[in-house]
Amino acid sequence: MPVVKWQQQHYLSRIESQLKRASSKMFITRSMHNCNQRTYQSKCDLWLSVVFLLFASYQGLAKERMNRMLDRSGGLPIESLSGYAQDTNGFFWISTAAGVFRYDGTEFRQWARDKLTGWHYMVYPAPDGEVFVYDLTHTLYHLLPNEDAEPVIGPGGIPFTNVRDVAFTRDKRFWVAQHDALFYRNERNQWVSVLQDLPGHEKIWKLRAGLDSSLYVATAQSIWKISPSLSYQKILARSFDGYICAVIEHPDGSLFFMEKYADDDGKVLRLHNGQVTELFSQRANFQGFVLRGRTVWAYTDHSLIAFREGAGPEVLRVPTDLPGVGFLVVDNEGSLWLDSVGGLMQIPEPDSVIFGERDGLPNGGVRYLKKNEEGVWAAAWFGRSLIEWKNNDWRVRYDETNPSWLGVDAKGTLWGHSDNGNFFRRTNGKFIKLLPPAPDRMNDSSQAADGTLWIASDKGLWRTPRDEGSPRFLGNPLGDGVAIDSVLEDSKGRLWLIKGDSICYVAATAVAFGQKASCSLQSLVGTRGLRKMIELPNGSLWVGTNDKGVWRHTDEEGWLPIPASLKQSSLQMGGFALSPAGGVWVLGLSARIRAIDRPDSPDGWQVVENLSDWQGVPSALSDLIEEPDGSLWIASQSGVIHMPAEVRHASIAPPRVKLASLTMNGARVDLRSTPQIPPGHNQLEIHFAALSYRDRSLLKYQYRLHPNDEWTDSASNVPVFRFFDLPPGNYTAEMRASLDGVHWSSEAARVNFAVMPYWYLRWWALSLFAVALALALFAAHRARVAVLLRLERQRARIAMDLHDEIGSGLGSIGILSNVVTSGAVDEEQSRSLTRKISETADELGSSLTDIVWSLRSDATTLESLAYRLTKRAENLFSNDPPHFQTSFPNDWPAVNLSLATRRNILLIATESLHNAAKHAQAQNVVLGFEQMGRKWRLWVADDGRGLSNRDKHNLAGMGMQSIKQRAKEIGAEVSFTSNNGSGTIVSLTFNPQAKD
Repeated sequence: MPVVKWQQQHYLSRIESQLKRASSKMFITRSMHNCNQRTYQSKCDLWLSVVFLLFASYQGLAKERMNRMLDRSGGLPIESLSGYAQDTNGFFWISTAAGVFRYDGTEFRQWARDKLTGWHYMVYPAPDGEVFVYDLTHTLYHLLPNEDAEPVIGPGGIPFTNVRDVAFTRDKRFWVAQHDALFYRNERNQWVSVLQDLPGHEKIWKLRAGLDSSLYVATAQSIWKISPSLSYQKILARSFDGYICAVIEHPDGSLFFMEKYADDDGKVLRLHNGQVTELFSQRANFQGFVLRGRTVWAYTDHSLIAFREGAGPEVLRVPTDLPGVGFLVVDNEGSLWLDSVGGLMQIPEPDSVIFGERDGLPNGGVRYLKKNEEGVWAAAWFGRSLIEWKNNDWRVRYDETNPSWLGVDAKGTLWGHSDNGNFFRRTNGKFIKLLPPAPDRMNDSSQAADGTLWIASDKGLWRTPRDEGSPRFLGNPLGDGVAIDSVLEDSKGRLWLIKGDSICYVAATAVAFGQKASCSLQSLVGTRGLRKMIELPNGSLWVGTNDKGVWRHTDEEGWLPIPASLKQSSLQMGGFALSPAGGVWVLGLSARIRAIDRPDSPDGWQVVENLSDWQGVPSALSDLIEEPDGSLWIASQSGVIHMPAEVRHASIAPPRVKLASLTMNGARVDLRSTPQIPPGHNQLEIHFAALSYRDRSLLKYQYRLHPNDEWTDSASNVPVFRFFDLPPGNYTAEMRASLDGVHWSSEAARVNFAVMPYWYLRWWALSLFAVALALALFAAHRARVAVLLRLERQRARIAMDLHDEIGSGLGSIGILSNVVTSGAVDEEQSRSLTRKISETADELGSSLTDIVWSLRSDATTLESLAYRLTKRAENLFSNDPPHFQTSFPNDWPAVNLSLATRRNILLIATESLHNAAKHAQAQNVVLGFEQMGRKWRLWVADDGRGLSNRDKHNLAGMGMQSIKQRAKEIGAEVSFTSNNGSGTIVSLTFNPQAKD
């Protein structure tokens, strides 16, 4: 909905009315001048008759209402409309030349774009939220939730065509009328024909649901009533050249109906207790009725007519009152909508009326209001008028005296003054000029403690008398030549005076008794002009400012701004009025509130009532009068607004809310199933619809993402919520709305959606990960057990090696030592034994060194093993012969050895070299390594005596059995090649990475 704007209805008409207004003033001035001179009496009477007729024409005009336009600037796709209606959920359905659109207060969404492409004349909402339309061919369509439409299948299994009208009665019966037939759909979705005895020439023109589940059928010359039991009777028969085009039931039981005649004339009539009464006639195309409360609104192509109980018809005419009139709708909140020039016009509150220039008020905006026994006086910049109750209606009467200032004392006496002229007192419906003249300009007034008036003027202070007489000038406490803008006597006898942005007070009694009094003006810091003052019943003093809100005075702290007043959208506030209901009305450019003084609260006041567009009250207010019955008279720049008490006290129900759409990264998501949002960078927009149109500026929103979360206030006034990169999980986004911030939607709108986790966080992936982890843990356990077993075997082998090598060696050393020390051997034997002990010790040291080396971390390559064996062989073959040689690759590849391979090859090679050194009696011994694909070959060859056949069978004696066992542990292949006297070759083929 676009920003609220006053529509200047028919500018030429307004200009014409202003010209008439100016002419009326001119006529009044001339005629009064002529009459006062008692000349040209007949001409005087003529001029006054003309003036009277002009004013009579003003009084006959309809009053204005606040309205706003929904047009292209507000999103309306096209301004050529053919029908519109509001469904029971609150959505508006608008039929245009471009198709059918759904409007939710924010967005227009086209329905059945490929099917409903032409003009669709009428829109029919059903009680259950369904919507039907018929097009130019009078084919009836059902609008589907998925933005599609389908024809309604009628009797005989074919689509309904030639549809004249559709209605839904309160018992949820679906009625369809053709010109010559009437059907309803029963609970079994079967179409049943009724009213079979309708005469053939009586075409059906209109259906209207009654207030009690009955149905009214308007034919050309008759009205039929079908009861809920499906019995029917003709309740009206007419005979005229035309047809009955509309009918509606009033809550009092009467029936309003329209007759349309052949010459494009028409009438509105009322049937009550068997009597027909003509209410209104006009040369126009009569179209239909709507019921708002107990007021029947009729519409033609030339006017809107309101029929209220106990009052005559009020006619809003085109173009003087309205730019145009088309189809009329009353929405769920009581607003009137009508097809007008340029779009849809909404009248939020038709019962709040505005008295303006065309009603007789002077132009220029209304500054303040005064009330006496005659009615309400409106003081505009360019004149004063009386709004009085006359002939069961409020009417405006311009008073030719036209004083420039008005004031009312405690007795209800109305006082006036003409600039630089005389004072006046209102007596018996006339202004009586008072003498002597008072050449001054009056600015403001307030009641004194005794009920008389203090009057602030350009020259000083005046005071009205308690009885007959003229006001008396009392001097100027601010000094000669200083204008006093406003005055107020408080309950403590202080007389407050305002000049510009400064304020001060003097003793009221001193001024009243003519004593000399003066005061020093105090500026309120930061203000650029003070306006009106008021004293509250609790003794608190408030003053309005032009730009700094409202200030409060206390004797302890002086003048301080009221914090809440500084939060208003406009800080210009200068209108105050005490409310009989409690508190004070605060009025300004934006302020339209009733507040209670709360100096102990952070805000400084408590707002207990807000006036708004909802009640048909515009902004820019200056004064207010609250009647005892609760009705309000409000002065504004647009005129005088009269708000009935019923409008003011009507409850405002929280709006319905519905889900409109959900978009992800700009693409709309299908809501027919729970949306699944992929993980990662995602931007979600959830569009809800708060289905309130009367004053959307009042809407407030709250949302949450989980049902158990606290509601969060939305910082935006648009029901669109955006979420970025939501973590994976299931969500239920909910939104509710309020028009007052206290009462919220009874049922929140919600949408369920899921943000999916990344694939590796989904259940099947987690299950696979769990299985893989279990397998990995099992494998790790098995590996650890295997490692522990290998370590245990390694410790066992080391223990065995130490036992075999070191234990046997130490045992030999012990035995030989005992023999040497026993003295049983000679010196030569002793030296031989000692030499054996030394050799055994050397062997033990070498064996221990080999064992330790095989366990070192830096001894992992094949090359390091080869050079370790070379070093060991050089110690074994230190004497020549035998001569030791090596056969190694020129470039060693980086070949790492497993611990098992390193250890066993070291021991096998050492054993083979040891055998060659001790037993072969060779001249040459060769240690060699060569690569054989992925494997390597180690050999130890000598040219000694070789192995005899007996030696081959006695392998254990030469350690050969141990060699074979070690080769088997690492999966190596070992061979012993020898011929008697031809030498021996020990060959080992192994995998460097072999495990135990």
